[in-house]
Amino acid sequence: MIKNFIQNYTQNLITLLQNIDKNSIEEIVNILEQNQKDNSKIYIIGNGGSAATASHIVNDLGVGLKRRNIRKFNVISLADNTPVCSAIANDIGYDNIFYMQLKDTI
Repeated sequence: MIKNFIQNYTQNLITLLQNIDKNSIEEIVNILEQNQKDNSKIYIIGNGGSAATASHIVNDLGVGLKRRNIRKFNVISLADNTPVCSAIANDIGYDNIFYMQLKDTI
């Protein structure tokens, strides 16, 4: 049974990787390169388990690339500040936790 699971799982991964839209990846890379040139901030958001993913992305784009002298991105996860998120949720509603952190930033 576990062999079937592994076979199906790896086959699904292979299929997903083969179907990645390479134009979308190129567009993302171009946006990130322009962001670095402009020294702009990148905001990453995630809710629930995706908040942990957002933190991990920030780690990879921020510290991970910087320490290897590959890139220096100014990247922030809006889910990382628990006191801010819970204060906004308490005062004006959970639906506003990211909006209020980004309001008036651009």
